[in-house]
Amino acid sequence: MGLTSLQRLNLSHNMLTHISPDDFIGLDNLKILDISHNMLSTLEETSKTFLPSLEELMATHNQLTALERDFHGLPVLCWADLSHNHIRHISKELVEKTQCQLYGVNRTLNIYLNENPVLCDDDMMAIIKLMEERNTTKVYGEVDCVVEVNNTVPMAMPMMPLAA
Repeated sequence: MGLTSLQRLNLSHNMLTHISPDDFIGLDNLKILDISHNMLSTLEETSKTFLPSLEELMATHNQLTALERDFHGLPVLCWADLSHNHIRHISKELVEKTQCQLYGVNRTLNIYLNENPVLCDDDMMAIIKLMEERNTTKVYGEVDCVVEVNNTVPMAMPMMPLAA
């Protein structure tokens, strides 16, 4: 409240465990939000928050496990770095209400998921491909997948990046 012209907000390294929709009231001009290096387990509340100008979201190094409709209140988001979390599930509805726009021109939403176990799931790869085809979204990521071979000790398998 009272910071209506604020364009950048850095809340990183604050041990935050929860974000409420009310936390961002009046920040209609916010373009960059950094909530990295906290203890957030969900971004669910951001779906109830409306940040009409937010272009960049940095949420690396948290405890995130799933992405559902978390971007629904971020209509022009262009860049989301969710690397180094524990994301195991992504909903195909994640980006359905988001269309990256820079200076009024539609662009590609770039989502970074490095070091998240979701990139090891074949079913998730189909959802990621669907998001890329339908919603002008590009997902990037690289992770070491752990697979069991003949019910023995798991071994790490490097996964190729989704995009160059």
